[in-house]
Parts: sequence; structure tokens; C-alpha cells
Amino acid sequence: HCASCHQPGGVAPFALNTYEDVSRHAAAIRSSVLNRTMPPPGVDNSGSCQTFSNATWLTEQEIDAITRWTD
Repeated sequence: HCASCHQPGGVAPFALNTYEDVSRHAAAIRSSVLNRTMPPPGVDNSGSCQTFSNATWLTEQEIDAITRWTD
């Protein structure tokens, strides 16, 4: 979910190409996924709409894996 935007010349403000890149931003990554501001959803996941094929939100399992890694 991250690398498509977080690459050199991508729309994100920094690249996440290496372990060092990612570990340098671990606290911000944790906060962003827990607050569900990353990846930017672009669609509503409230359950009142249908599911979108291009939705980018993370599953609970993905959020758990990321927060375990940042811990």
C-alpha cells in the first residue's frame, strides 16, 4: 500500500525504499495507520456504501502487523 506513492518522484513527500527509510519514519507510520490517515482512503468505509475495488484502506490485520513492527 505504501510503496506505490512513497518512491523517488512519487506523490508522497519521502521514499520508503529501504529498511532504513521505513525505520526512520516508524513513529509517523504507526500514527498514520492507527489514525487511518495513511493510506489515504479516498472512499468511505463506514459500511453505508458499497465496497470499492480501488479502495486503499488497510485491514485490521495489516494495521496490527504494522504497529507490531513499529513497537
